[in-house]
Amino acid sequence: MLSHFCKGDLHLAFGRGTAKIEYDAYDIDMSSAKERFKEAIEIINHGLSGEPFEFEGQFYKVGRRVAVRPKPNRSKIHFYRPNENHEWKRKGNSTSLCFQRDPCKDPSKIIESWTSEILKIGGSAKGIPKLANFGSEQWMLDPEKNQFLILVPYLSSTSDMEALI
Repeated sequence: MLSHFCKGDLHLAFGRGTAKIEYDAYDIDMSSAKERFKEAIEIINHGLSGEPFEFEGQFYKVGRRVAVRPKPNRSKIHFYRPNENHEWKRKGNSTSLCFQRDPCKDPSKIIESWTSEILKIGGSAKGIPKLANFGSEQWMLDPEKNQFLILVPYLSSTSDMEALI
């Protein structure tokens, strides 16, 4: 629904967690985390398509045909998840991780400094930094050519909701 309310794009980032205490709290064997995460991402991708789907995996089941309503505006949704050395086949506009710094008054200066540090360790920039109403962002490639986003929002006197629309 947010993809219809916001004037800008919607950025969603997911990670599976690596703290054993998180898995112990639900009595889940941590060795299954990677496969559980893959299934969860598959379900989320189905849901974001807006098309009816069912799912039955090793860990999760959507036992009846369902669809997200209203149908998400997928062209405005950017979906980030760990690359895991390309072991997953990319679907939709699913990309890789997003790293965010604390908001500041001059986000482009932080992006410039951060980019410089990434270049020093063998990364590369994809295009030029983008300055938008939310802040500044730069797409990067790590030394193995895995794509990721760095993002620094503006320090705003308005509410987060006002900054989104």
